[in-house]
Order: sequence, then structure tokens, then C-alpha cells
Amino acid sequence: MPYLNAERDKPPFEGTINGITITVDDVTFDRKCDEFDYGDLDVADSTALRIHPTYIPDGGTIGGTTAYLPVVLCDGTPVSSQLSMTVASDPQAHRYGGTIRIYRYDNAMHFASASIPGYRWSAIEIAGRRAVVARPIFPETGVGGTFVAIADGSIMTTISSDTVPFEEVRKVAEGLF
Repeated sequence: MPYLNAERDKPPFEGTINGITITVDDVTFDRKCDEFDYGDLDVADSTALRIHPTYIPDGGTIGGTTAYLPVVLCDGTPVSSQLSMTVASDPQAHRYGGTIRIYRYDNAMHFASASIPGYRWSAIEIAGRRAVVARPIFPETGVGGTFVAIADGSIMTTISSDTVPFEEVRKVAEGLF
């Protein structure tokens, strides 16, 4: 895939767009913890970290192949949550299928971690909130990866996919608020 190889030679963007800082460094919640623990997704239901998508693409199912519990607890308080969605391929609909990863975390500094060249990034709005998007190399198919970061108060939400069309990822993002 020559387009992906060409992309690998471009430096990843590191900077701020629409008040959201993109970095290649790992970014999570911004609090110090004495004790970490993990829990099921329902542990975050009564918090701003709740993840319950109202839109699931055709051929999509909630759940993925994570081998760990999806909520991180810091001193008993949820500080991050995650959910995967699997979208089945459908050759007749020209759909590759793939995984959509949703990650929500408490980070008032509005940082998100991604390694994508600068020419693909732009400011957008998702459900009335400040956001940035790195559109895939081929938006219609999703090939080349999509990354969306949304700031909502002190909560950051990121949605990413390698092969699901951008419009489907955008709809999932809109359906989280």
C-alpha cells in the first residue's frame, strides 16, 4: 500500500488545534493516584465517563477483543473508560469493516495522543463541542485511519478507526453526546 508507506515518512503533527493539543506521547487522565483498580463499563454509568453510543453503523456490534476491564479507577473514582465497536465487512456495500475504538478520560488540559501527519488534521464541531479530526487517507472507505478528539469540559473523548468510513465514525462520535 504505497499511500500508507508514503504517510510513514511524514512527521506526526504535534501542536494545538481548536484548543486541543495533539501529541505523540501517551496521554490519559491528569490526576495522581495512590491506588489503581479496574472495573466494568457500568462503573462509569453515573459519571461523565459514561459511554453509551446511540448510533451503531450497519453491521456493527458493541464489544471487542479487549483482555482487560474497560474502566480505570483512581482511588476508587473512574478516570477513564473505553469501548470497542466491531463493524462487519460487506463487499456488496463496498465496506471493509473494522473496529471503532472509543476512549473517554478526565483531562482538563485537553490533550490527545495520535501519530498522524499534520496535513490530515482540522478543527470541527461534534454535537456542539470543540473537536479536531484527522481524516482518513480515503474518507469513503476509511482506509488510512480516522481520529477524532472532542473536548467537553474536563472530559476528553477520542474515537479512532483504521478502516471504517469517516462519516460513520463521525455519526458514532455525535451519538456519544
